[in-house]
Amino acid sequence: MKPSIALCALSLLGATAQLGLAHEINQRVGGYKASDGQVRSNGGLSATINRTYSSAPISSASYTLDGAYETITVEDISEDKYMSESFPEGFRSQRSVNLSTSHTFDKLTDFRFGGGVTSDLRTKSRNWSSGIGHWWFHETIQTNIDFSRTVVDRPYSYILDYDAETIDLPAHVNSGGGSLSFKHLATPTTMWGGAYARVESSDRPRLDSYSLMIRQYIPVLTASVQGNAARLLNTGPVGLETATGSLAGVQFEFAVMKSLWDGASGRAGYRYAREDEFTRAYGDHLVQGSDSYSLGISQDIKKGVLADRALTVSANGTRYITNIGVAATLGEAGLSVKF
Repeated sequence: MKPSIALCALSLLGATAQLGLAHEINQRVGGYKASDGQVRSNGGLSATINRTYSSAPISSASYTLDGAYETITVEDISEDKYMSESFPEGFRSQRSVNLSTSHTFDKLTDFRFGGGVTSDLRTKSRNWSSGIGHWWFHETIQTNIDFSRTVVDRPYSYILDYDAETIDLPAHVNSGGGSLSFKHLATPTTMWGGAYARVESSDRPRLDSYSLMIRQYIPVLTASVQGNAARLLNTGPVGLETATGSLAGVQFEFAVMKSLWDGASGRAGYRYAREDEFTRAYGDHLVQGSDSYSLGISQDIKKGVLADRALTVSANGTRYITNIGVAATLGEAGLSVKF
């Protein structure tokens, strides 16, 4: 949805909304440092408005506007063609703005729209998305269908492949696709689901992905466990218009979330990923793998304890280790204010 249309819809829907509103403002800062010399810093600010409605058919709506920045510094740019050609000083900064909206009808059906722009002054990316979800069979099964499109404009560049053919990296890349997913609330404490997605891109073969997830809450431990598995297939003819090649990958993730004390919760997770890629450029067969370990904690602070608003503070850390000897540490802290 275009921002101008979203703002018009917001003003029209506000005329029939109840007076009660639920607002949230979230500020976050983070950093990333890798053993190959790359350093990143990021931050963002998002504002969310949630409304409930007294008249049918709309029962609730949510609007989120998010702005973010990221700065990237590379010590050795000789191995990074984009940085060496576009940012020879070894430093670049990018900004992004995104708007997302959701409207729920009769508490069972929700419509989602969104869009955003990301730019580092050399490359500009625009994205749009929409989707619809519905609960069936006494709100035990939810089905979703989503569509998205991304357009990227970037400086033209090229590389030479193993037989000295020129592989163009086009200045304009257009991609789009859709996904089908479902969730099944099997019991009050067990949920599982699956998804299929397809993305067509102008600069590489088609991507198909399949995933399964399960979540189990354990009352006696006041904790829940979550598992995810995904298969990604990006296979097909590889021509002179792409250097990314034909790819097949797998991902596995496991996480435990637990209530710690009053208002506090923690999360510990592990993720494994592997990609097998056959590139026309340089004629390589690349096997890329990574393990990541994460820890996070959040604490709710009641209204009146530290401020006249309810607060949530959070901190997360992740450690990445790859099979090519690169390791990285990522940290992020956030503060949410609820109105």
